[in-house]
Amino acid sequence: MYCNNCGAPNPDDSAFCNKCGNRLLPQQSMPQQSQGTAAPARKTNGLAIAALVLGIASFLPPFAICSIPAIILGVIALNQIKKEPAVEGNGMAMAGLICGSIVLFLWICLIIFGIVVAITDSSTSSDFWVSALTVSALI
Repeated sequence: MYCNNCGAPNPDDSAFCNKCGNRLLPQQSMPQQSQGTAAPARKTNGLAIAALVLGIASFLPPFAICSIPAIILGVIALNQIKKEPAVEGNGMAMAGLICGSIVLFLWICLIIFGIVVAITDSSTSSDFWVSALTVSALI
């Protein structure tokens, strides 16, 4: 007997799946899979995909604001995946979370650098914008 939730094989007399704990119904019996047949496909968490896309997009300067939603969606997706073992996407959620965190950290450093330059440089305000744009172009 195979579980409809995770596809794990279970003894025919089992009431619950040994892997995920899902209740097994009698009609869930499936014929033996021949070698080379793939296991049932598992769902991928949509928030994990969104976190990854936003995390990668946040590396582009116009989309740097995407780093904050990437972090939020990554955390939510990781929590959902932890609660529901039949769902995949752990790596995508983690990658989106990491990418978003890196970009957010870089932008915070850029803002702090700009403030320090503005405070210490009292000559003209145009020098501040030249310094900030130079650092922004490097990132």
